[in-house]
Amino acid sequence: MATAGGPLWSHLAAWDELLVPVSVESGRDGLDLGEGWTGRWTVTWKTGGDQVSCLVRDLVRTPMVDGDPIRCFSWQREQCHRPGLRFLVSTGRHHGAESL
Repeated sequence: MATAGGPLWSHLAAWDELLVPVSVESGRDGLDLGEGWTGRWTVTWKTGGDQVSCLVRDLVRTPMVDGDPIRCFSWQREQCHRPGLRFLVSTGRHHGAESL
């Protein structure tokens, strides 16, 4: 376990050390989750640099594979971390990762 103010090395961290629990109850009162909410709420993301939107209820039929990454992984000289894509055998795909 990391000490307060000390580093938390990723290879020694457990999930409960990486998790910051946050209560969402305070914002729940303002949400209209009545019948038909999935037809009133929309979701927006980028695909091919263009913004795309659809209703929440239509997400199950929407191809998300072509979506742009939420965060780009670039590299510059004297940067402290090394971002990039790493292949994960469990998914059979490349995923964004950063390391020191």
